[in-house]
Amino acid sequence: MLINKVMFATVAIFLLLNGNVSVAQELINLKITERPLRNVLIQKQSVASLFADLALSCDIPIGVEVAQNDEDVDNYVLDFEHGTVRQLLDQFCSEHNLYTWELQEGVVNVFPKPKYRDKALEKTIERKDRQIQD
Repeated sequence: MLINKVMFATVAIFLLLNGNVSVAQELINLKITERPLRNVLIQKQSVASLFADLALSCDIPIGVEVAQNDEDVDNYVLDFEHGTVRQLLDQFCSEHNLYTWELQEGVVNVFPKPKYRDKALEKTIERKDRQIQD
């Protein structure tokens, strides 16, 4: 187990140092989504606090955008016996069809599907993206 971790870190560092950032990032992304989880039981009153707790307790970098139609206080539960981070996220999104997820640059992003996004927030994000690209 320790040998696999050391080997993974060595390969990722080698790829980063040699300028192959995209391949190294893909290795990091794969490592996050395939990370095993056991006995996850979190109950919170909002999606944001649910994923904040998951991020802290399981050491997973997570960003969350709350769906426009999901502002009421509700009980959200992650009850996951065993599997991978990917399987847990898929389970959550299948139970809460307002949401989807993606992994980008080593961060799990949980966000609303297009028809449930806050349009004003979406325009602000698009404007910031354009500023960053310019």
